Amino acid sequence: MKKPVPPKTSTKSPTEGHCPPLGDSGSKKTCLTAPASPQSISAPKRSVGRPPKYTEAQKEDALARYLAGDSTSEIAAQIGCSDRTVRSWASKGDWGSDLRKRRETSDGIEAQIHRLSRIKNPTNAQAQRLAMLTKSLDRVKKLAPKPKPRPTVSNAVSSEALARVLDPEYGLYGYQTEFLEDESRFRIILKARQIGFSYVVGLAVLLGAMAGRPQIVVSASERQAQIILKYVRTHAERLGILIEEDKASKMMVMGTEIVVVSTNFRTAQGWPGDVWFDEFAWVRSQRMLFAAITPGITAIGGRVTIFSTPFLPGSMFWEIATNYKNKHNHWSRQTITIQDAISQGMPVPGGLDELRMLFDSESWAMFYECQWAENGSALLSWELLHSLTEERILPHKFGRLRGGVDVGRINDRTAIAIIGQEIDGKKWKDRFALTHHELHKGMKFDAQKNTIQELDGRMEIESWKVDKTGLGMQLAEELHTANPERFEGVWFSAQRKSKLALNVLKLAEERRLLLPNDPDVLAQMHSIQKITSGTSIKYDAERNDEGHGDLFWAVALAADGRAKPGGGGGGLTIDVLS
Repeated sequence: MKKPVPPKTSTKSPTEGHCPPLGDSGSKKTCLTAPASPQSISAPKRSVGRPPKYTEAQKEDALARYLAGDSTSEIAAQIGCSDRTVRSWASKGDWGSDLRKRRETSDGIEAQIHRLSRIKNPTNAQAQRLAMLTKSLDRVKKLAPKPKPRPTVSNAVSSEALARVLDPEYGLYGYQTEFLEDESRFRIILKARQIGFSYVVGLAVLLGAMAGRPQIVVSASERQAQIILKYVRTHAERLGILIEEDKASKMMVMGTEIVVVSTNFRTAQGWPGDVWFDEFAWVRSQRMLFAAITPGITAIGGRVTIFSTPFLPGSMFWEIATNYKNKHNHWSRQTITIQDAISQGMPVPGGLDELRMLFDSESWAMFYECQWAENGSALLSWELLHSLTEERILPHKFGRLRGGVDVGRINDRTAIAIIGQEIDGKKWKDRFALTHHELHKGMKFDAQKNTIQELDGRMEIESWKVDKTGLGMQLAEELHTANPERFEGVWFSAQRKSKLALNVLKLAEERRLLLPNDPDVLAQMHSIQKITSGTSIKYDAERNDEGHGDLFWAVALAADGRAKPGGGGGGLTIDVLS
């Protein structure tokens, strides 16, 4: 028998013999180890710690759920960790103390009741908790002292014009008139999508300017800012008010300015007046932007209005909307779900069920029922998608354009996406952006083909990939026949969809894909789920038969092969069957 050989003591530096991870600049398949230099031997060793298993965003999400009344086991199931891990976070962070304080306030209890009452099939434990919370709410309301009156602003709008628009003949719905009549200085509105709220905000901005108060509108995206200004023009025309100056980001009404400012907190400060934060939940760096903008109300005794669909728990918007830790009692609150809007007269052409077909359950709950974002089994989390957003993507800064087309299967719904590579002077950067997108419903195939060819002629697009599965075969073949070198058809098999989805995921995780800060775009990108089937995982929308997730697949086709550094070509690829 051979005697055991004692292990040799290593004198390598911490990085000696270690291959850099894939994706690092200059990394190659073969890793050559160079001898350590005298400097590296004498330098103090740095311990290479293991990266945290759970991100701070996940912990903040867990805290938000805990304060909303979820049990540690329910939170663990959502995040994908053990119950013991969540209990450890709760103990170290003293979450129980925060929860007890929250349960002592009527707003906190009402938020928990609202969440539990919307569960379709509650467990016995959830039903008992709901009954207990209802009793607690009654007790707290009886014992609670009368709240201090909230700050108000008199003459914040033109009283004569307000009387005109509150007349039933002007055609406003009940929740719109309630908003206009609220004189609170600090207002926050949690609202559903597509209920005409931007319409009434445009009216309120105009009424404020008519009262001689400057108006500052801060929107999450340039597109949303233009929508507000469009409605200002609409109401000015209806009321017979002359707009003395009308530019892209500035108006003048009766000698008073209406300005649209960027969400860049470094350049947004310095404007005095009433402040409007549009879709604030979707703005990044909320606290810094709020701190930069709100001092502008000082000079005129201005008011602050925040309105948005809900998004991520734990944000500043979430804290104010939920009155976190009872610190925001001075804010007036209004919540308007799609059901609230319909009950107060808003029509929904086609009906609510038809509208709901376009969304997965999580997006529907957030956009139309005013519930906070939940990730579930989504391929791209809301936190990740939010980190990819840009207020404004400038097309002239991107080249090497590629197009992707996902042909709809129901109602001829078709999505078109153009992905460009960023250019800095003469150098191509390893970053890409969705520079243009379109969604078409009910469009005939000839019209779809003409639309794609018109885009191709207007933009310098290098190549296109078109879904040729099912109904898409005809459109893909006609485009390929007309221009075989630049149009390719792609079969959407499970294997190919997995490759496309993982390519997008890699670009997103490496922060090399930019998206417009548009809730509709983010909802489409979020809709793709990781679905476990036996020993395999497939990627698809929750109800793909109804056409949701179309834009994701169009983006995936346009971005195909760009996950590899220098992805103007190469990377993950798809075999194309023509």
